Amino acid sequence: MPPQSFDSSAKTYDADFTNTAIGKIQRAQVWKYLLPLIASPKNILEINCGTGEDALQLSSLGHSVLATDVSGEMIEVAKRKLGSEHSGVRFVHASFSSVKETVAEEKFDLLFSNFGGLNCVDETELKKLSNDFSSLLNESGKMFLVIMGSNCRWEQFYFMLKLNFQKAFRRKVKAGAETKIGKSVFKTFYYSPAEIEKVFALHFEVKLRKPVGLFVPPSYLEPFFKNKKWLLNGLTLLDNRLGLFSLFANQADHFAIVLQKKIF
Repeated sequence: MPPQSFDSSAKTYDADFTNTAIGKIQRAQVWKYLLPLIASPKNILEINCGTGEDALQLSSLGHSVLATDVSGEMIEVAKRKLGSEHSGVRFVHASFSSVKETVAEEKFDLLFSNFGGLNCVDETELKKLSNDFSSLLNESGKMFLVIMGSNCRWEQFYFMLKLNFQKAFRRKVKAGAETKIGKSVFKTFYYSPAEIEKVFALHFEVKLRKPVGLFVPPSYLEPFFKNKKWLLNGLTLLDNRLGLFSLFANQADHFAIVLQKKIF
């Protein structure tokens, strides 16, 4: 994935996702599962940090955060948000493959990746990253990953209504689905929780799987829901009550998965 793919969207990313109603709801769902893992101060490595929304929140809670992203423009936007209350966060421009050499000998309690950053790499690359990520964590370290699943019911329903069957089932294409951001075109690879577990099985074991956005729709439907807060509130209520079961993880827009580093 070329860095310029996200450079072009850095200035509008917060308006297009972070600060939207759907973006806020899905982030709140992620944090519901994240908070129990960070009850005490942690040294956290975030990859694909985007404009730094999560890193800044983690820092404000007393955690030490090294936040990285392949997009230099995203990092610059994140740095502009820094305030005196965020002394515990560092923003660094680095790709997935260069993170290990970037952090040198530093070890972390938690590796965090939110909202599908790892969907930008194929399975072969993920297996290589498994070794890197394991080496970056302390013995009791964990990974908290939020991945775009391969069987999103909302997406299938929406595009089937539009008679666009190719897009309805694009997440099932193992060779990756073509994605366009601005003038850049790259492939997005979608994974089920079972596939992620298999990819990281050599170094990690799964501790939690949860759906993120089972009833709440994907963010590209924000224009439709923008003036229908009552409907979005109802879908959020369903998510809070019924969207808690690991059984539905791969049927949501994203899923959260926690992996514990194996001790050999």
